[in-house]
Amino acid sequence: MTFELASDLEVPIRRSQKLSDKITALQKLVSPYGKTDTASVLEEACLYIKFIQHHIQTLLQMQSSSYKSQNPQGIEEKKGNLRSEGLCLVPLTFTKAHI
Repeated sequence: MTFELASDLEVPIRRSQKLSDKITALQKLVSPYGKTDTASVLEEACLYIKFIQHHIQTLLQMQSSSYKSQNPQGIEEKKGNLRSEGLCLVPLTFTKAHI
């Protein structure tokens, strides 16, 4: 009985540790020098995702308008995603650290 109880307690502890590790990794990405509480980290992550989504939309609009100006006859536009076009998104903190 004692062994079963100990093993039942280990699962939530491991799960909690994994969650804590993931929150810490997320905090390092979105706010390396800011707040470390879970709610603030998640809020910063949401704001960062919205920021990236906005920039993706801007890039797509720029790409579309650029392509239309180069293709005035209206030839069918090539469909694809950013990765297939050779574009990659990385966190700004990563790029600043390696400049």
